[in-house]
Amino acid sequence: MKKLMFISAICALMVAPAFAGPTVKVGYPGSAYGQYQTDRGGEFTLRFVTDPPALGGYASTVKDVGVSGTFQTFCLEESEYIYPYPNTFDVVVNNKAIRGGVGGGPQGDPLSVGTAWLYSQFAQGTLANYNYTTGNRHTSAGALQNTIWGLEDEAGDPGASNIFRQAVIAKFGTWADAKADASDGLYGVHVLNMYGPLPGSTTYGQDQLIYLPVVPPPRVPAPGAILLGSIGVSLVGWLRRKNTI
Repeated sequence: MKKLMFISAICALMVAPAFAGPTVKVGYPGSAYGQYQTDRGGEFTLRFVTDPPALGGYASTVKDVGVSGTFQTFCLEESEYIYPYPNTFDVVVNNKAIRGGVGGGPQGDPLSVGTAWLYSQFAQGTLANYNYTTGNRHTSAGALQNTIWGLEDEAGDPGASNIFRQAVIAKFGTWADAKADASDGLYGVHVLNMYGPLPGSTTYGQDQLIYLPVVPPPRVPAPGAILLGSIGVSLVGWLRRKNTI
């Protein structure tokens, strides 16, 4: 029994999610979260500090806004927070939000098909009725953020008058259908899981969206994880051989 428990512990180490992920900053000097940030939601302006992915899928209206190398995004979790420049966040590319809000345990809450479709349209600069000019862009940003929170069950239904709620119903048939879980990378949209440092003891930041239509999400195990996996496999093999003697 002890040997079985020991093998289980080794396997847990082998599958532990350890990643060597990129880092990002939120906003830039003089803008806090970005030019078009509304209330607690997006548009947020993000810039990769290390290991930037290819952002060629973004339209000119939603990247390099204010500072070169940035892109515009929205958050998935209403109850978690990120803090602006010069704070740096580690990120892991995923298909779900981790902690925070409804369904926010360590197992994560998958992205909805409605959110994936809306953000892909936004990123390409083709989202109908989104004001990409400076005039009423904050109003569009607030309406889209409220729709995303509603689709992710982070907030209530944004209401029938919300133009982006209307759009996902026209696309998927019903509000409930638009809230269905998306497959990994649907419409080229992924989730950036954001990790501290944050005030207090929490390290889980407000997860953000990213559009990567061609480049696969970078899920590269950290060197320590590779080493642990090698040790685990060797020890499991040794125990099995020992039990057959």
